[in-house]
This record gives sequence, C-alpha cells and structure tokens, in this order.
Amino acid sequence: MRTILNAKIWPHSISFRSAIVVASALLVLQLVGQVVASYLDDTLVLEGDAVGLLEHPGIFSIIIGDFLLFLLATHCSRSLFKVGKKVPSTRTALVVRYFEIIQLQNWFGQRAGFLKLFGFLSLVGFLALINQSLALEEPAKFYGHDTFTSQQHERGFWFSRLNLLVSWCFTIPLFSSYLIAYALSTNALFQIARKRRLLSFHMRHEDRSGGFSFFGTLNLLYLFGLLVILVEIILLIFTHRQVSLTNLISIAGLTVGFLVFSYYSVFQVSRALGAVETRLKQDDFQRFGGDQSKVDSYHLALHYNVRFSLYTTVTEKVLLAMRLTAAVPTIYKLLQYSKIIA
Repeated sequence: MRTILNAKIWPHSISFRSAIVVASALLVLQLVGQVVASYLDDTLVLEGDAVGLLEHPGIFSIIIGDFLLFLLATHCSRSLFKVGKKVPSTRTALVVRYFEIIQLQNWFGQRAGFLKLFGFLSLVGFLALINQSLALEEPAKFYGHDTFTSQQHERGFWFSRLNLLVSWCFTIPLFSSYLIAYALSTNALFQIARKRRLLSFHMRHEDRSGGFSFFGTLNLLYLFGLLVILVEIILLIFTHRQVSLTNLISIAGLTVGFLVFSYYSVFQVSRALGAVETRLKQDDFQRFGGDQSKVDSYHLALHYNVRFSLYTTVTEKVLLAMRLTAAVPTIYKLLQYSKIIA
C-alpha cells in the first residue's frame, strides 16, 4: 500500500537538481523578503545596543542554513535508501532484503516512523517559535535591547516569524528526522550483520577501506548538517551579546551533544568493522601456521595497502576539524563568563 511518504514531495523522492531549484528559490524568497521588510521598517541598522537586520548574523545563518540543510537532506536521504546495497557482505541479497523489509519499512512504510518523528520535531519547533515570539513583545526584558524582529517593527517581526517557521518547523525537523532514521537503522543493520557474521572486507576495493568508507562519508555529511544547526543556534545566542550561565550551559550542552552523536551515529558500524579486522587476523594466524613473524610481516604489508577505518585520510581530518570547531564556541563563552565572575 502507498503512503504519504511515497509522494514525490519528499527529499528522498526528488532529484538533487530539483532540490537545488527548490532550495535556491527558498533562499531568495527568505533573504529578499526579510531585507524588504526591514527596509520598510527602517531597521536595517539600529542605533545604540539595538540590533538591526545587518547587525544580526543569526538570521542570515538561518536563511543560509535552510538552503544547505535542504540540499543535505536530499542527498543524504537518497543515500540512506542505498545503505543495504553498500554493506560489504558475504550475502548481499540477504542484507539488502533485511534493510528494505525491516528498517526502511519501519521508517518509511505503513508504520511511518519518519513521519511521526518529523511531526514531533515540528511541534517542538513550533512551540519554540511561539515562546520566542512572545518574548519579542518586550525584547528589552528578554535580550536587554531592541531588535529588528520585535513586535514594534511589524513587518520585520512577521517576516522573521515566517522565516523561523520554515526553519524550525520544516527544514531542521526534516533534516533531523533523516539523521535519526539513518543512525538508528544503520546501527541496527550492522549489529545484526555482525552477530550473524554476514560482513566481509573487500581488500581490492577502490576506497582502500574494504568498502566501508561509504558509511564514513555519509556520516560526515550528516554531521556537517548537524554542525550547521549548531552554528545557527550559537550565532543566535552570540548576536544578542549576552554572557550568562544559562547561555554557557546551552552552548556547552549543544557541543557535547554534537560530539557524542558524532561517535554514536556509526558506533555499530565501527564495532562491526573491528570484528571483521579481528576475524581476518585470526584467519591469517591460522593460515601461517602460527608463525608470528610471518603474520607480522603480512599485516605490515596489509596495513600499508588498506585502512580498517570508515574514514579515508582526508575525511578523518575533516571529522577532527568539525569536532574541534564545535568545541570553540563553548571555550570562548567559558572564557567570557570566567572574566565576569572573576
């Protein structure tokens, strides 16, 4: 039976070229509309501590972030549907059948796990939007200064509500739903494949990672989207120049969440790859009759030619850079707060 998730309106059902057109149109409408609204309100730049549109990096990060997240949602979701076929396995047909019948059906079939998650995250975003809109009735009490999005500036207020509605109730929940579906379904697949010894390591695979680098690259793209969301939130906090314990805890929590998820999202994949490496070494030890010197020589040559890692040398460095980038705002805010309480 067909469900609403089969409709050709979801990122996983459209081409990447179509996604570029949609995301670009959305970017132009959001950006031009917000500039025009602020121009008519005469709030492009505000005097004193007040924050005008051109002094508000947070709103621009949201608009650009929506563009990037929609493209990432399209590419990554289409790759999610290929996960079963990309697993290096001794029984590929069985792995594909399990992933499509169990995991994909749970998320995108009649049980509509993806749709339920998307609806829940959209509701959370909508409640956050209402809370922030109420605070803008008297922004001086909430932020300590006026802003171009306050209710006193009617056009800027309403168009910024529209932009945040798109971002917090559609784009971010959409990408986050694909991210969670990917992490849970992929980890479940590799846990089953590891326990049933269905995995293999293709020594001559062009990625030099036995065919596993697909999962490292896909994980990196999902984490980049998560980093975009993290940067949006942090820039919103930094825009209003508040240095408080609440803001410090918020940024630290976001950073820790990003770092933890960067490991958890491929936890079972890494564990499965480790099991494959161990099994191969045990087989080699038996093949060489227990002669440790021959085994060591073979492994030295083996490690020179292949990597028992989800990441290539380049993507491994990119991942490290992303984790360090996520930690910088917390360190900066901690130094700011320490000066205040000193």
